Amino acid sequence: MVLSYSKYIWALPAAPCVKALSIKSLEGLSTMPKTARQLFAAWSGPGIHATLVTMFLIMLLIPTPRAHGNVSCHCFKERSFKPAQPASADPYILATTRNSLLAAAAGIDKGTVVRQRMTGASETDLWLSNYLSTRVDNRSADQLLDARDQASSWAAAFDAMNLNTEKLGGIFQTTRKADDADGMARSLADPVLGRAFTVPEPTLAQMRDTGANIAETALSLYLTGQLNQTPESIFSEVKEGKKTWGVLLNSLGIKIETVGDRIAEAVKGKGKQ
Repeated sequence: MVLSYSKYIWALPAAPCVKALSIKSLEGLSTMPKTARQLFAAWSGPGIHATLVTMFLIMLLIPTPRAHGNVSCHCFKERSFKPAQPASADPYILATTRNSLLAAAAGIDKGTVVRQRMTGASETDLWLSNYLSTRVDNRSADQLLDARDQASSWAAAFDAMNLNTEKLGGIFQTTRKADDADGMARSLADPVLGRAFTVPEPTLAQMRDTGANIAETALSLYLTGQLNQTPESIFSEVKEGKKTWGVLLNSLGIKIETVGDRIAEAVKGKGKQ
C-alpha cells in the first residue's frame, strides 16, 4: 500500500524551515521535491500541522521522486529593511514579486503559487502551466503539469499534447522549437509586464540582454517611474552591488511586505490579457 502511494510523497524541509503552513511564513520557501498537487493541497489544509506531516513522512522512509530542477529549501527570515544589512531582505523581495506577479497574471490565489513552489515546481513550470492554461484552449494547469511529468521537457510535453501555441507569438514559437523552457516562460511573462507598466518590447528586450530575470525586470519597471531612472540603470545598480532592492524601496518609503501587492495591482490593472 505504501509503495502504491509513493509518487504522492515528498519530503518537507527539515526544521527550522517547517513552522506553519501559512502563506506569510512560506513566502520565502523555494522548492521541495515534486509531488501530486492535489494531495499536498489536502495535507496543507487547516487542522493538519506540518510537524505531524513531517514525522509521518520520515517514518515512511520513501525516496523522493524526480524534480525538474535543483531542489532546495530557502526560508527567508528577513522581511524588513535593515540599514546595517541592506541586502538581507532582497531574496524575500524577489520571491514575493515572483509569486505575486505570476498569481495576478494567471488569475489565481497567491497561496496556490506558494504551495506549488513548495512541491518542486519552478517558476518556469508555473508560467507554462498556470498562466499558459489561460492562453490556450481546453487545457488546465494540472493537465499541462501532468504532461510535463511524463515528458522529457516542456517542448516534448506540448508536442505530445498536440498543443497549438501559434497565437502566443513568434518568440514563443521560436523558443518552443529550440526546446527552451525558460525562454518560453519569459515570452509569456514579458507581454504581461509590458502591459502592466506600459513599456514597449525593445525595453523588455534590453532587460533580457542585461541578464535581468522576470522578478528583477518587474521590480525595475515598477521603480523606474518613481526613481526617474530607466529600468536598465536601476537593475545595473543592483547587479553591480551599488544598491540593493531593499535600499531602493526604502528610499521611496515603500514597505517590503507591500511590494508583492503593488506588483499584483499593476498586473491586474493593465497587465491582464
